[in-house]
Amino acid sequence: MSTGERIAAVYIPTPPAASGHMPDGAPLDSGSVMIAHSNLSHLSERNVRLVGHMPLAGEITLDSTFTVPWGEAIDVAYDVASDDPANGRMWTIPWSAGCAESFGPIALAHTRLGSAPAGYYPRKVRVVVQGYKSSETIGGNDTRMYIMAALTTGPDTPLRSGLYVTGYAQRTAATPGARTFVIDLDVAAPVRPAASWRSRGSGLEAPANTTLTPAWCWVGWYSNTVLSADRIESVSVFEVY
Repeated sequence: MSTGERIAAVYIPTPPAASGHMPDGAPLDSGSVMIAHSNLSHLSERNVRLVGHMPLAGEITLDSTFTVPWGEAIDVAYDVASDDPANGRMWTIPWSAGCAESFGPIALAHTRLGSAPAGYYPRKVRVVVQGYKSSETIGGNDTRMYIMAALTTGPDTPLRSGLYVTGYAQRTAATPGARTFVIDLDVAAPVRPAASWRSRGSGLEAPANTTLTPAWCWVGWYSNTVLSADRIESVSVFEVY
């Protein structure tokens, strides 16, 4: 079996539970070795990797996520007509301190085999945000809280970097309270390697580089509350199958 190959896309218990454990030092037959190889390949593909975690972003309002930060942004323009967060546009916020966080760089792992188009696809990047939505209404209308996420090709904000994929989630004052927002950033196409990173420094062995695909995960938030703030309590980013 070649490296990474699996007998089936499942974990195969071996030996069977009724047979007990493999004794230390016991010889392995070729069939058991193939199953162990398949299981290792399967677990390597399906493991969950924590990319980053940020606790306690704090209270958020229209002033903290939109009004004040836009005065600190440069080389960007906000179009009221088209940049409504309800359509998932990344221009809803300036992606500056107070309304966004960045995680990366992440070396994308190309472990999913796709067919449309054919090739190896990166694993999904999952954004999990713990938050709280207030019950404030303005002029009889429910206030809204948006969580936005983007996987970018460079370290700059989603306003200036290339975008692999974006996503967003929301909650309104009609359903106030604690909420877990989950956004899966799924790059739905093969991605070519775009950088070379040092994987072994100089020393007794010659230095070595690895060609890979770097990405940065940006998570931002927007709220139009004024008097009763919404909250971002934590942001976590994982790499999942």
